[in-house]
Amino acid sequence: GLLLDVNRGDWLALLLIIAVVWLAEGMNSALEQLADAAVPEFHPLVRKAKDVAAGAVLITAVVAVILGLLVFLPSQRILISRTSLQTNLFIASLTIVGLSWWVAMG
Repeated sequence: GLLLDVNRGDWLALLLIIAVVWLAEGMNSALEQLADAAVPEFHPLVRKAKDVAAGAVLITAVVAVILGLLVFLPSQRILISRTSLQTNLFIASLTIVGLSWWVAMG
């Protein structure tokens, strides 16, 4: 934390979001295995459920990247103001969430 000027609260947030991504991935894997065991043949609802679960993993991963950028970019002294960076990341995250929802609901 000293090298990158990351405080305890930021480290806590980073560790929490890493755990959330791992949790989402574990739930996604469990759902896929359960769905494959319950319905071995193709079924459109099973495909949709798998897509939604994968979309949840994608969303948590994107949030983790955004959080990482918000924590680490200011310490790297990038020539972008933090306000405009947060605005751009917010717009990008909304776009990704919207696209994920659109793909999942297909």
